[in-house]
Amino acid sequence: MEKQLKLFLKSAENYNLVLNGELYDYSKAIWIAHILFIEKYLRNFNEIVVYKGFWSGYELYEKPYYRFISDVDFFVLDENYKKLREFFLDLKFNYYFQFSNKIPKFIKNSFEYEMAFSKNLLNFEIHRKLFPPYFIEIDRKKLLKRVIEWKFNLLTFPMEEQFIISVLHFYKSSQKVFYWLWDIFILLTLVDLKKIKEICQYYSIDYEKFIKIIEEIKTGKFIKRNLFFKRSLKNYLMFFAFKFFSKL
Repeated sequence: MEKQLKLFLKSAENYNLVLNGELYDYSKAIWIAHILFIEKYLRNFNEIVVYKGFWSGYELYEKPYYRFISDVDFFVLDENYKKLREFFLDLKFNYYFQFSNKIPKFIKNSFEYEMAFSKNLLNFEIHRKLFPPYFIEIDRKKLLKRVIEWKFNLLTFPMEEQFIISVLHFYKSSQKVFYWLWDIFILLTLVDLKKIKEICQYYSIDYEKFIKIIEEIKTGKFIKRNLFFKRSLKNYLMFFAFKFFSKL
């Protein structure tokens, strides 16, 4: 399979991709590379939920590549988390785990919630939780009850979840990637905040805090404090342990 992948990726070298004699720019090249890879290799995996940028490109923009993507995000349960890890390692992808093998397994299993794999233009992030444990926890069982069928034989979250995730992700990441704002502003024109309130209640997300974040995003006064960081000894210990282990 790795030989097939090398042939597949050969045309994507130097950050360009020629298709039917036309030279595509970098954004198009990234999109085409990921689309072809997903169609060829990932459509047979069960219960993969795609969200964030790859979903946004198809659902919010006239053409997918109008929305730049640096990677494709998947949300999976623990069993598929392990399967996908082995799959990408078999294909000799470069990989990044949050914690090295120096960390005992029971600690890694408690803290690690995502891993990243890259090769040429291809970049994937595999999540078993949407956010780190010290930020906010969203019940995975509830999430999976709401997923819907999507393109490429994959699953996705409904628009309300995509909006909530986009806002919280932008907020968690210290507002460092501003093209995420386009997704949020487009989604603001599409979602019903009354329905968002119901969905927040369903996931036990503090709706009032969520609305404060949206208001500051809309006015350009981005929040620097963490409204969703629960100030308790346990959470502080978890936060500092997470940061410490990620440096090893």
